[in-house]
Amino acid sequence: MTALTTDHYLDLHAGKFTGTSKADLDHLFQTLDRDPNSDRLVVHFHGGNVAETEGVSIAERLLPVYRAAGAYPVFFVWHSGIGEIINDLRASFSRPLREQARAIVSRRALQSIRKLRTRHVLDLGYMLKRIAGRFVTGRSHGLRATITEEFMRVFFLTDFGNRVWRLMKHEALDAFEPDENVYGGTAFLAGLRRRWEAGQRPRIILVAHSGGSIYVCHFLEHAAKHVPDAKFDVVFLAPAVTVELFHQTVKKHSGRIANFRNFALSDGFECSDKLVPWIYPRSLLYFMSGVCEHDDKTHADLGDVPLLGMQRFFHDQRTYRNADVVELRQFLDEKERAAWSKLEKGPGLTTTTTRHVEFDQNEATVASIQHIIKNGF
Repeated sequence: MTALTTDHYLDLHAGKFTGTSKADLDHLFQTLDRDPNSDRLVVHFHGGNVAETEGVSIAERLLPVYRAAGAYPVFFVWHSGIGEIINDLRASFSRPLREQARAIVSRRALQSIRKLRTRHVLDLGYMLKRIAGRFVTGRSHGLRATITEEFMRVFFLTDFGNRVWRLMKHEALDAFEPDENVYGGTAFLAGLRRRWEAGQRPRIILVAHSGGSIYVCHFLEHAAKHVPDAKFDVVFLAPAVTVELFHQTVKKHSGRIANFRNFALSDGFECSDKLVPWIYPRSLLYFMSGVCEHDDKTHADLGDVPLLGMQRFFHDQRTYRNADVVELRQFLDEKERAAWSKLEKGPGLTTTTTRHVEFDQNEATVASIQHIIKNGF
């Protein structure tokens, strides 16, 4: 494994420089300027629920992969491990432990526990009604997974999951706060702007796994302010971004997305990628869709929020007919933008992974990414 230096990564917590500094980033750009591969820049964003040490390990593993493809790689290491997020939650409250727990789990959960003896029949009825409704409307995730999701919803455990996931997503959003001396995303874009104005305009490829796709959407949003005439190639690996957010990104910034490819699991593999065998026999993205996300437009607690990395939302045209799904379905169908694993269609369009966590390790997928970096789409 290649040793990682600060010339190839940013270490950010709550969007702020932490393990690396603004001075390190300035030196990174100076090193890039002198590098023989300075005309090709890969910016990689790892997924959510990845602690700092794991994020660094991912960067060390992929550094030679991107180097071999003839590019200069930069990795955003953002503190999204669940332990780090829980610690942030705890540190953000100065109240007694009882009040901290109430803030994390929510008052409704504590009230539910206190009233459990008198409410359990009503709770069970509500749960069964929701389960039946999801099967009738085609929005179930299979019997066992749907029961687990709705059990969590009745006892407000989804509130906790949603809160933690929102904080993970804020790790990406916060990186683009205005002060470039403090916030790494803004500092990186400001560095790009200075080079753009000096005529140094590399081809930039954004690669993101899972929750890193959310980071890329915010990156593109803020890149419009810093380098408005820049275009980016985008490669997603099992993206956890909602259809809603990515649809907004495409509508606003399609002119900045030069090319796009979405590597993700076909629904059969998504269903067999068991997150917790027997308890939750579906993939992480199924869990995110069923438990951690809410519909931001209607605030409805659907238990089946469309995610870009899930094939079901684009292949089931009868159930999923919202405008954003329909438009993204057409977007993915064009120019071979979607590669649902397993797919073997030659260079740049082959992926054979069968598990969510393995996309950036799968030999065929990595070879496709290298081809895209070297030769385009």
